[in-house]
Parts: sequence; C-alpha cells; structure tokens
Amino acid sequence: MCRRRGKFTLGPVIATTGDPLGLFRQELALAPEHPLLVLPPVLPLANFDLYPGAMPGRGRGAQRSLQTTTNAVTVRNYVPGDALTRIHWPTTARLGQFMVKEFDLDPTIDVVIVLDLDREVQAGEGDSSTEEYGVTIASSLASYLLRQQELAVGLVVNGVSEAALPLDRGERQLDRILELLAVVHPKRSMSLDQVLAVEEAKLARNTVLIVITASTSLDWPTVLHLLQRRGVRPLAILLNPHSFDETFSSNARVQDALLAEGVPAIPIERGDPLVHILEQGPR
Repeated sequence: MCRRRGKFTLGPVIATTGDPLGLFRQELALAPEHPLLVLPPVLPLANFDLYPGAMPGRGRGAQRSLQTTTNAVTVRNYVPGDALTRIHWPTTARLGQFMVKEFDLDPTIDVVIVLDLDREVQAGEGDSSTEEYGVTIASSLASYLLRQQELAVGLVVNGVSEAALPLDRGERQLDRILELLAVVHPKRSMSLDQVLAVEEAKLARNTVLIVITASTSLDWPTVLHLLQRRGVRPLAILLNPHSFDETFSSNARVQDALLAEGVPAIPIERGDPLVHILEQGPR
C-alpha cells in the first residue's frame, strides 16, 4: 500500500544467476527504473458550502446568452436564423409551432485555494501533521469543486517556490492539482498575509478564496477582510496547531478575529472526522 504521497523510483530489477560452486556469475536486467508518483488522498465529499447563504454567481440573471450554455431557462418563438439545435421539440409539438430554448449566462464564480505550507507554522509529524491534513483537505476540495460543481479552480501553495496553478476546469486541472500536491513540502518563504497581498490583484469580484492554514498570526485575517470589501468571498479552514503539538499555541484568537471581520471559518482539530467537518461547513 502506497500511503506516503510523493515521487519515488521503482527498479531497476536485476536477476543474478551462477553455478553452484560460485565460479561463474551473471546479472540480467529484467526491468528498468520506473518513476512512481503517489497522489494525496481524496476524501469522498458529498457536499461543501463555499459560502454561507446565497452562492454568488449562481442566481438566475436577467441577461440571456447568445451561446448555448448548461442553463436553459425558458422558450420563445422561433426567429429565422435561430440554430435548429436550439429548438425545443416537446413545446414545438404541443403548440404546433417552432419554439426555441433561451439560455442564461454561465455562473461566473471561480474558486482559488491557498494552502499555507510555511514551515514556521507547521505542527505534528507524519500523517498526524498540519501539513498532511492541509494537503488532504486541498486535494479533496479541488476534486469536489471540479468534478461535482464543475467550477474553475486555481491553487496557490505558500512555502513552495513556483507552486501555483491558474484557474481552469475539468479533469486535467484536477490531475495538475493532485500532481502538485503530491510533491509539495513546507519551506520557509513569505508569510501568509504577504502571499494574500500578492494574490489580491489576481482575484476578481465574486471569487471564492479558500485559505487552509495553521497560522496563529493575526495579520492575515485583516487582509481577508480587505479582500471581502472588494467583493472577494473568503473562507478560512483553520488547523489548530496546538492539537497536533502541545508546544504550539492555539489559534483560537485567529478564529475570533475572523468572526469579528465577518469571515466564515471551519476549525479543525487533530483526529476530527474531516468529511463530516467539511460537509458541516463554517461554525
């Protein structure tokens, strides 16, 4: 069982043979080296509320799309020049005249996941560490949002140079995210508030920003509040470092600061059932 994520090498496989007296010896290469990439685990989420209350960009708008989208909302009389593929045949048969489908614009909501792997804020060891919890949560959310919600998802990993993926959709984006998360490990780099300040210019209005961190700093909640005022929808997933290592302080003050700023947060302790906690949403 491959329980440890990362990039490994299998082989080469070499068979050694010889005579019983050991006078002759021969080696045969049976298989060459093969790289092996072990992806992080993906939790089977059935639901995840990106933001408490109404989902931005998911309402029915008044503006109709000239292109075919996934959101068919009504029908109207056929007009010469309408594509035959837009004809709604059940209504046409019922009314005895050609009727075509009208479409809403696709939802514009995008999701950016920021995984904080700053070495200075990580606690615990092995599978019971904030690093592995954070990677598992990031991979699970990306899988759910890309496969079940069919949204555009981007990823930023703090603590790792050049570890960012721009917004994209579909299975290829999920493959890229999982491959990146398989090999990232904590390093010392910019603090989380500095990373969020850099990403600020790239975040469009109504973008949902999910921050996964064990940081106990009170600086980055202020940055999230400023982003919220610009129309970005932040959501914090707080890994309590004290539950992973008692030498670390708790991040209860961070949770209070987020609450004061109106930023929803999901607190997570070591040993929590992650699927249940994530599906339950902010508390």
